[in-house]
Amino acid sequence: ANNDEYIDTKPAPGSSASGYASVKSVEKDKSEVESIRLKDFFRHVDKGLTQYLISGRPLIVVAVKKDLSFFEEISSHAHHIIGKAEGDYDYSSNKELAAIVWPMMLTHLKQNRLALLEELEEKTGAGLSIPGVHHSWTAAREGKSLKLLVEKDYRRPGYLSDDESHLYLRPPRNASRIIADAVEDVIETVLEKKGEVHFFDNGELKQYDHIATIARYK
Repeated sequence: ANNDEYIDTKPAPGSSASGYASVKSVEKDKSEVESIRLKDFFRHVDKGLTQYLISGRPLIVVAVKKDLSFFEEISSHAHHIIGKAEGDYDYSSNKELAAIVWPMMLTHLKQNRLALLEELEEKTGAGLSIPGVHHSWTAAREGKSLKLLVEKDYRRPGYLSDDESHLYLRPPRNASRIIADAVEDVIETVLEKKGEVHFFDNGELKQYDHIATIARYK
């Protein structure tokens, strides 16, 4: 608060405006105290969000205009915000809130998928784009998978060689083990090795045989 402002603008005792000015001063003090408390509250909330906002996880903020401003001002997670809904939703049900935020999430997911497809195409020229479950499985095992792109309902059985170092999509003579779903195996391996997995609608990755990898290195 700017204390000089209060000192300079307070009228002399006994003046006709002194009562009015006193009331306005108290109101201003209360407003600033409320702002301080709100900001402290939002700092606490922001700190609690840290454990959830990992790996670029998106955030949608729903609040009245003043609270939105306060949160954005103090938040260390502003770069996670993909959407804002202005209004008083304190008594809204989960279903009502979902109707407000889900369209924002769908827009974000669509934009994210388009950006990943563009990145995948760019990496093709650099030799860092790996199509198909067979080669994606090998890349995942070697720890090369930076990002795995896969259609949400794509499934494919696989067969491992005797030493389990090679994946076949048709049963070889020396198969030692059958994998019910090689796609699930790729996903789990990528996640274990700190890679990212991004799901696409069916048919969106058709030209890459429904699954593709953006590699860390050749």
